[in-house]
Amino acid sequence: MAVLRDAVGQVLHWSDRRGGAVLASELIGNSKDLVRDVQVTGPGNTSYMYEYDALGGWLLRTGRPLAEDTQKPWTADTTPHWPDVGYAIRSFTHDKTGQLTKVTSEMGGEVSMTYDARGNVASTKTCRGAGGTDCRTEYSAYHANTIWPPLDPRWDKLWEFRDGRSSGPTDNTYKKYRNITAAGDVASEFGPDGGLKTYSYTDGVQTGPDGKAMPPGLLKTETVKVNATTSAVTQYLYDQFGGLVQTTVPSGLVTKYTYDEIGRKKTETQISDTYPNGVTTTYDYDKMSRVTAITGPVTTDAVTGEQHQQKAELEYDADGNVVKTTARDLKTADEPRLTTLTYDDRNRLASTVDADGKQSQQGYDDAGNRTWSEDANGNRFEYKYSDLNMPTEVWDLNLPADPNNPPTDGPREGIDYAVRSKTQYDLAGRKRAEVDAMGRLVTYDYNLDDTLKTKKLEGFHNPDGSTRPYVLESNTYDKAGNRVQAVTDNGKSTTAYTIDVAGRVGTETSDPAGLKRKATYVHDLAGNVTRQENTGDWSNADIAGPAVVVDATNYVFDAAGRRVSQTVENAAGNLTTSWVYDQRGLTTAMTTPRGNASGAVKADFTTAYVNDELGRLIKTVAPKVKAEQDGGIPTDAQPTALVGYGAFGQATSSKDALGNVTKSVFDKLGRTAEVSGASYTPPGGSAVTPKTSFSYDAVGNLLQQVDERGNATRFTYDQLNQQVQVDVPGKTNDERAVTKVTYTPNGDVESTTDPLGAVKKFTYDDLDRMVTSTSVERKPTAGNFVTRLTYDDMDNVVSAQSPSGAVALSSYDTLGQLTKSTDPNNVVSQLGYDYAGRQVRSSDGMGRSSVATYDKAGQLVSSKTLNSSNVALGTTVLGYDLDGNLVSSTPASGNRASTYTYDALGRLLTQTDPVSASDQVNVSYGYDAAGNRTRYTDGRGNSTAYTVNSLGLPEKVIEPSTTAHPALTDRTWTASYDAAGNAVSLLSPGGVTRTRVFDAAGRLQSETGANAEAPTAARNLTYDLGGRLATSSALDGVNTYSYNDRGMLLRADGPSGTSTQGYDP
Repeated sequence: MAVLRDAVGQVLHWSDRRGGAVLASELIGNSKDLVRDVQVTGPGNTSYMYEYDALGGWLLRTGRPLAEDTQKPWTADTTPHWPDVGYAIRSFTHDKTGQLTKVTSEMGGEVSMTYDARGNVASTKTCRGAGGTDCRTEYSAYHANTIWPPLDPRWDKLWEFRDGRSSGPTDNTYKKYRNITAAGDVASEFGPDGGLKTYSYTDGVQTGPDGKAMPPGLLKTETVKVNATTSAVTQYLYDQFGGLVQTTVPSGLVTKYTYDEIGRKKTETQISDTYPNGVTTTYDYDKMSRVTAITGPVTTDAVTGEQHQQKAELEYDADGNVVKTTARDLKTADEPRLTTLTYDDRNRLASTVDADGKQSQQGYDDAGNRTWSEDANGNRFEYKYSDLNMPTEVWDLNLPADPNNPPTDGPREGIDYAVRSKTQYDLAGRKRAEVDAMGRLVTYDYNLDDTLKTKKLEGFHNPDGSTRPYVLESNTYDKAGNRVQAVTDNGKSTTAYTIDVAGRVGTETSDPAGLKRKATYVHDLAGNVTRQENTGDWSNADIAGPAVVVDATNYVFDAAGRRVSQTVENAAGNLTTSWVYDQRGLTTAMTTPRGNASGAVKADFTTAYVNDELGRLIKTVAPKVKAEQDGGIPTDAQPTALVGYGAFGQATSSKDALGNVTKSVFDKLGRTAEVSGASYTPPGGSAVTPKTSFSYDAVGNLLQQVDERGNATRFTYDQLNQQVQVDVPGKTNDERAVTKVTYTPNGDVESTTDPLGAVKKFTYDDLDRMVTSTSVERKPTAGNFVTRLTYDDMDNVVSAQSPSGAVALSSYDTLGQLTKSTDPNNVVSQLGYDYAGRQVRSSDGMGRSSVATYDKAGQLVSSKTLNSSNVALGTTVLGYDLDGNLVSSTPASGNRASTYTYDALGRLLTQTDPVSASDQVNVSYGYDAAGNRTRYTDGRGNSTAYTVNSLGLPEKVIEPSTTAHPALTDRTWTASYDAAGNAVSLLSPGGVTRTRVFDAAGRLQSETGANAEAPTAARNLTYDLGGRLATSSALDGVNTYSYNDRGMLLRADGPSGTSTQGYDP
């Protein structure tokens, strides 16, 4: 480092070994304008200029390089020079006392300030438009009292603030204000909506948990007014040294802290109603007070009962950088997970070796910008920056170079590359333009107050090849900077917002000049949405709807800000869902609307949840229901599911309501390595345990999945981690069916090649919407079959042209809802929508219509059919319980309604269908604890039983006993499965069996029968690599099948006969 000083010792020149330099000028100017210029040159020869008033020391101007400019090399001239071009200038204006009165940005935006008599900022005026137009002024006032002594801490404390929507300093519409204690602390804060937050402080006399006086002036309580009757209080307690030792949040959760002799946190204990004895995390330190270990609480796997305790250990180098982290389980012998890190000579992260031993690296320039990175797969990317150290380009250096035409203009000789993105900035350093990997240009335009004005795609290509700008986003703001209108889809979609006095969204209206679909929000004083109302106009419905319909949902929050109930208003009865939480804010119970109805027993419709010490859901207990299994008598059950976690946070086991356990094994990086299902014993067979394994590449892409029968599916990826090849088993695991995929530079699928070489190609417009899909056909006649899509500016498909040239047209309303479809035969169908966007009318090409009606909860309550003259032909009427289960259905004929009942889990129990005024058919159903249907009882009272195996697959169907077939074996159908869930054996009454064999792809390969009354022929099937049926056995030989590249059958030939098919485009 070199330093040059003037005669009085002031620094004129300073430079470091990385190329950084500071130049300060001699005083220049005249007696009326005496200034000093300072030039700061960064390590990358990037120069910044600062100009100061030589007498007052006030900053007058700053100059920084343009984002795209490259500065000239620094020279040893000790006089800085303001260049004529290449710098963005920000200027500062001061009054005669030196107070800053105006800041003019690099883009010409102005911010002006005025001050009160004590030098506090009284107003701040910001102009959004050029020439000082579209301005807003914020006003501030400060505590002042002439009787206060000069050093009273209340002096100059902010008292009132009015945002830019205010008409002047006395407009109280948007006023926020606060009171200050005699000690200068904030006592209360008031919002413009009546919101109130109050604070209290320790007085030096009150004692903490240690029985000793807490120091004065520390925050003791913070109280937030939620509504007229509820406040949220947070409490703080301290030790005698002022260390925070306890917090109590509004839910009642207590957190306690202990410290060692030099004030380092040793323990943090969370005390709640779930764990009243506390959940403790401990911290260890080295002699430099760096954390060396964090030990969590002991947890228990809810399924296996095994205990775990995670400890994280950290090691440091001499500069204090973390060089190694170790995660270990103190309760098991599981292998620890180690991560090592290295740094360059400037303490910047250089490499990371993960717990699996895979290394990623990165490098930097002298300014600290990351200039290259190489992932654990060896994929390298390089990055360019502007003189302001903002990213400008991303280079992909992983493309194979053509040895016959090696690239010469890339960042590295002999290596091909692709520019994935380019970014440009304006004078103020805001993003001005982006160019993606396809060369598409998006530009950004800002207001002078830095709010985004427009975002535009330049040169969008229309289907006819012409170009036009496409406005992606255009925004309007109020005087407080809140966005009040967003116009998207090139001006076709508009959303308007109103903002309340507290700055919260009050209404949100889509298509405000048309269908006016509006959501209105009501907030409590804490900012929680307590009511939402939805309204709007009908679209293309052609039926008389109510003039104004309001769908409303009300929410109730507790003092801790947790939603405890939600009520949907509905004419047939309001629908209320409620929740209960523990003091940690975790859900412990949820009750459906049926349980919240008047007179209901809440527990009968409540699901309970249990969370472990770390807040993870480990147990779910459903409400009581009847469970039936193996044809037994129904018994009461509360279906319970468990989840068990290992020390490293992954769910390692789960148990369903039937006791079936699934186990998962994870690799050192927390990726699923193996999943084992519940053990399964086929009838008359040996137990098998389904097991699936997974393997990954160094960056976490799934490389191989091996199924329960040992057959592997393999995946290949490109340098962007896009899947480029899927390799699945064919007839055997050795026969492979490979599908290949290519992508556009933007990541859209460009082509697919199936295992038989059939190719499909896709093209996209500048908005990444698919515009053509081409099937390349090789037989019977070579050809390209192209489907073409055309879109409107709202991304709706307005025209679809098939390969034959037939065109289907679609029309949409101003909200993008499909209202009209015209098929290639010019047959028109129409759709209409209600105020909430639900389809309420559909009309076919003959003018016949179906009209739907919904209640305010969004449930379909009637469906009416009309003829072409709009004469009603019949109406179906539906009724629901409070949980949304269908409980009645009246047919269009108007005959008696069918009725339905459900258990607490919403499973259908009974169905009653009247057949006359005095007779009805009653059907009922039974289920096991996991929800599998285990019984069906028909209208005559005959019950059929069903059983399910541990794989969750149907195992037996047992029909009711009859006089002719009373024996169980004569009325039972049984299925046996392999480990992958393929039904390999079917046993029917009379001992008739069907034995199946499946190929490696899980397709039926052969089937044989035995013990039937007559001999049965074996069935054999083969498939081509595309998964299509290639041969099937017949009585006198084999049938063969051939296809075109679009998967259409061309010829079937064999003993069963010969047929050929031809297709139009």
